[in-house]
Formats: sequence, C-alpha cells, structure tokens
Amino acid sequence: MDDSFTQGKGSDPYLVAELGGTSIQTEIIKGSRKTAAFYETLYVTMIYPTFLENLNLYLKDCDWGK
Repeated sequence: MDDSFTQGKGSDPYLVAELGGTSIQTEIIKGSRKTAAFYETLYVTMIYPTFLENLNLYLKDCDWGK
C-alpha cells in the first residue's frame, strides 16, 4: 500500500496475469480510491489449452519511487 493512500490520495493498482511462462499486465490506474475497474482485455498466445489450469492473477500496487 502506498503512503499516499493513508493521506487520501489513493493507490495505483494493476493486474498481472501469468500463463504458461508468459506474464502480461494491465495499465496502472493512478490515484484509485476504494475500488478500481480494469476495462482491458489481455491476450496470451497459447499452444496447448491445458496450460489454463496454471493461470495466476495478481492484484498489485505500484510503488512510485521505491
């Protein structure tokens, strides 16, 4: 969590998706207050659909300047 969140400025969340050794992320939503909406589509090229069982999603906070 950013120190700015406790000061009322919000956080900077983004999503990271990992699938079959590939990692992609959404844009960083700057200054998000209580909730963040990610209106993006992430595409990952797969050779075998069986990798879907290894899909990992991470919600992270960007720490500017750290």
